[in-house]
Amino acid sequence: MAHYWPEDSDSADESAEDTAATAAEGMRRRLQEGPALQFLYVRGEDIVDDAGAAAVVRELRRLPGLQSFGLVKSGIGAAGAAAVARELRNALNLQILFLDGNRNIGAAGMEAVARELRHAPSLQTLYLSCSDIGAAGAEALARELRHAPSLQSLYLGLNDIGGAGAGAVARELRHAPNLLSLDLSGNNIGAAGVETVARELRHAPSLELLRLRANHIGDAGAGAAVRELRHAPSLHTIDLDNNRIGAAGAEAVALALVEAPPPALRNVWGVNFAEFVRRQLHWPAPRTHTEASQAAVLDKLRMHMQMRRRAVALLICLRAHPARRAAGPAWDDIYRNQDVARNIAEFVSALFARRPCH
Repeated sequence: MAHYWPEDSDSADESAEDTAATAAEGMRRRLQEGPALQFLYVRGEDIVDDAGAAAVVRELRRLPGLQSFGLVKSGIGAAGAAAVARELRNALNLQILFLDGNRNIGAAGMEAVARELRHAPSLQTLYLSCSDIGAAGAEALARELRHAPSLQSLYLGLNDIGGAGAGAVARELRHAPNLLSLDLSGNNIGAAGVETVARELRHAPSLELLRLRANHIGDAGAGAAVRELRHAPSLHTIDLDNNRIGAAGAEAVALALVEAPPPALRNVWGVNFAEFVRRQLHWPAPRTHTEASQAAVLDKLRMHMQMRRRAVALLICLRAHPARRAAGPAWDDIYRNQDVARNIAEFVSALFARRPCH
C-alpha cells in the first residue's frame, strides 16, 4: 500500500514556478516505486497555481491503481482544477477525492470539475468543504453530480451556500440514485432554507445520513425539517447539532416522530428530548443525551399519545351516549357526571396541553 506526501521545501523564498517544479520532481522520484501507488496526497502549499496543477496532472497518468487522491488548500484556479478533474475521470479505481479548501476555483470552476467527475466510474466520496463555492456554484455542482454513477458521500460544509442554494442542491440531489451521505453543515441555511432542503430530500431514495450542523436552524427549523424528513425511506440519522435547538424544538421534533413513526429514522443528533420531557411534561427522563435515551423518550411519548387518544375517544363516547339525556340525579351516572368528564379532560391536557385532538 504505497502513498506519498511531498517533502518539505528547503527554501521559503522559492517562486511559484520553482515550487511547482520541486513538487513535480518529488512526485517523480517517489513514483519510481511503481505504478501500484494507491493513495496520493499533495500538500496545497506546493501547488500554488495552475502550472503546479499541470505538473500534478502529468504524473497522475502514471497511476492506474490510484484509489484516493488529495489536493487540499492549494492555489489552483478554475482551469487547473478542471485539468486535474479531467485526468481523474479516467482513473478507473479512484474512490475518494479530497479537494477541500481550494478557494480560488470559483463557481464556474466547480461546475467544470463536476462535469468531469460525473463520469468517474468508481468515485464514491467527494470532499469539497471550505471552498467558497457559494449558492450558484453549489447548484451547478449538484446538477452534474446527480448523474455520478457511484457517488455515495458528498461533503459541502462551510461553503456559504445559504438557504436558497441549499434548497437548489437538495432539489438536484434528490435524484442521485446511490447517495448515502450529504453534509451541508455551516452554510447559514436558516429555518426556511432547511425546510426547503427537507421537503426535497424526503424523496431521496438512498440517503441515510444528513448533516445540517451549525446552520442557524433554531426550534422552528428543527421541527419543520423532521416533519418532512420523517417520510424519507432510508434516512436513519439527521445531525442538527449546534443549531440552538431548545425545549420547544425538541417538543416539535419528538411529537412529529410520535405522530407519524418514520420508516427508517432513528437518530436526531443535537436535540435534547430528555430536557423537553423534564421541563414541559414533568416526566422523569435520563440526563444522558444518547441514542438509547432518545429511543426511551420517544417510546414513552408514543405510549402516552396512545393513552391520550383512547381517553379522548372515551370522552367523546361518554358525551354522545343516549343516557346523558336521562332525568334524575347525575352523581352516580357515569355518562352525566361532570366530574368524570373533567377528570378525563384534565388527564389528556396534562399530557399534551397544546396538541389538538386528531
